[in-house]
Amino acid sequence: MTRQLAAGLLCFLYASGAAAQTGSPVTDVARLEGTWTLDIERSGVTESERRVVTLGPTWIRVTIHRAMDDHPPVLIYNLDGSKGLNPFGDGTATTALYREPTGLRTETVYTIHDRPTTVSEVFRLNAAGDELVVETTVRVEHGYQGVTSALDRVPPNVSQSTMIFRKTPAP
Repeated sequence: MTRQLAAGLLCFLYASGAAAQTGSPVTDVARLEGTWTLDIERSGVTESERRVVTLGPTWIRVTIHRAMDDHPPVLIYNLDGSKGLNPFGDGTATTALYREPTGLRTETVYTIHDRPTTVSEVFRLNAAGDELVVETTVRVEHGYQGVTSALDRVPPNVSQSTMIFRKTPAP
């Protein structure tokens, strides 16, 4: 099950994304709180996803719901930028949150059987606060570096995609 969860997460994150959307940087993390549903058509993917974002006094928690997961992964990011350690199936997920001019960035290092994969996501919220653009970069850290050809701009162990989420109104 853990391997399926990890494989499902990586497959989903490797999926090709839609063209980048414009949006304002997320400067107020409170605006992220709520339930976000992936717009599969605009994101160019076939699997649905829902993210529930909850804020605490010193942290932000992201619960990821996908049909392929027996138990939704829960990732906790510390608002002060310090690293956090989360259980992730048979492995761990080390999380960090950064505020950057282009938006809020999370970095999560998933380590399963001593094999790390780094997922970096930049969150940009539109002015109305109802659309969230997530620019994702996945970097496999173990054995897939390969040799980049002269015409390639991205190494073979790196994948990039853009996902667009819509905020689900609270009942």
